Amino acid sequence: MLSTAIIGAGGIARKHVEALLRIPDVRVACVLDPNNDNARAVAAMCGAEVSGDIGDVLDRVQMIHLLSPPSKRVEYAQPALRAGKHVFCEKPLAASAADGAKLAGLAKKNGAIFMTAFNMRFRPGYLALQKDVLSGRLGEVVSAWSHRIGPGTGFNAPMGDSWRTEPGLICGMTIESLSHDIDMLHGLGLEIGGVAAWVKDNRPDLPGFDNNAQLLIRLKNGGSAVINASWSSHLPMSSRGVVGTKGTAVLAGNGFFDFMTYRRVTNDGEDMIEINDPFDGESYYAENLHFIECVKTGKAPIVNEDSGALALKVSLAALKSAKSGNFVPVEDSAW
Repeated sequence: MLSTAIIGAGGIARKHVEALLRIPDVRVACVLDPNNDNARAVAAMCGAEVSGDIGDVLDRVQMIHLLSPPSKRVEYAQPALRAGKHVFCEKPLAASAADGAKLAGLAKKNGAIFMTAFNMRFRPGYLALQKDVLSGRLGEVVSAWSHRIGPGTGFNAPMGDSWRTEPGLICGMTIESLSHDIDMLHGLGLEIGGVAAWVKDNRPDLPGFDNNAQLLIRLKNGGSAVINASWSSHLPMSSRGVVGTKGTAVLAGNGFFDFMTYRRVTNDGEDMIEINDPFDGESYYAENLHFIECVKTGKAPIVNEDSGALALKVSLAALKSAKSGNFVPVEDSAW
């Protein structure tokens, strides 16, 4: 029986606990969160104990689920990694270059399994697109995009309605949420060379809380990519796609992350596939199942500390570009 500790008992913790309860031979031993009410509520879901100190947790588990706000991750990951524990870390890897570099370095030095939880990588809709791109069915990628808008975090909500809008914890949409879109591009085998970005907020009461971003990305193969995202749109929709030399494909849905239809046109003809992949708990189950398999077998996860570091570097480059008005090479954006 493998045991884990839930570090951070916010809303995302409930999704991961629900997923872990479906996996045989895994149990949540304890839950840790500065908010005792949240910790008790999550612990009650799985019969776990509540703990107030990570030092009291590590001798009872083989791994941790690091679900704290990004700016708090190093303080929990450091003792866990030094103790040789496997780490399942929610995205983004961190909120700053310094923390990202420290986490990635600790993960490599420790040698245990470290997985950055990019759950989009495990969804049927994305996997269909990924297969067509990596197999060469669409040819060389000329351009790619990720457009998603809707009433997200902070939409007509009071300050502090979640950690994302809590002073001292805010890191903004470009770091926190665009990590998904950036990693999905990486998962298609696309290397990002640099970015020009425009970042905007419409919540002056939340300093540092950007909730709109447009990124124009230069790919190292000579192609381009666009990321357009908004947490302040009244209308929800999403579209992700690729234009290649042999074909074009697009995933679409009526929510931020809904992948309901997959349309593909190639030199061989056209397909319209009903994917029916709404954003629900299945992707959390799939990524946790993958992590547990990696812990049991010792194989490397498909998204590790390097995946998290790459996404964070692009986010930091985008913020630097938005501030300076210049194109920013990714290599110059962080550590």
